Amino acid sequence: MNSDDFKRYFKKYQMGTLNDEEMDRLENELEKLDEYQTFLEVEMEEISKRNGYNLETERKILRRGQFFAYFRIGLVSIVVSLLLLPTLYLLALALDILP
Repeated sequence: MNSDDFKRYFKKYQMGTLNDEEMDRLENELEKLDEYQTFLEVEMEEISKRNGYNLETERKILRRGQFFAYFRIGLVSIVVSLLLLPTLYLLALALDILP
């Protein structure tokens, strides 16, 4: 069954207009997809074990990266704030706006 057939059958399934033969074909296709999904999960698990992949390690790396991103954003905000006030003061002096 190609993807167009699957989409057509699935739309019919949603509308409740599938006949018995079409329902059997759709159920067989869904069973095949479940088998493919199980196969891929097992293969990905084996690959991750061979490569030393650890979900907890990935989470730690992501948290560390997020922390440094927030730290940089905060640091840039402080630097911009500290540079903005003297710049505005010098601009006011240059334009003779101060009282």
